[in-house]
Amino acid sequence: HRDPFRILGPHQTQGAGEDPRWEVRAWLPFALEASVVMEGAATPMELQHPEGFFSVSLKGRRCPYRLRVAY
Repeated sequence: HRDPFRILGPHQTQGAGEDPRWEVRAWLPFALEASVVMEGAATPMELQHPEGFFSVSLKGRRCPYRLRVAY
């Protein structure tokens, strides 16, 4: 894909008003599970495609995060 970050990574899905939402998408071939870790708390990602496409919808403002992946 010419621009993988157009699809993968963090994306705002709802306005920045009172109830902002964003989504994190990751391509993790061979991963069994994945989570987004922010400020010490982990939120599980959902496997959207069996070849390793994961995503999670998050509430609040976008902030720095890390991925925790189990293979």
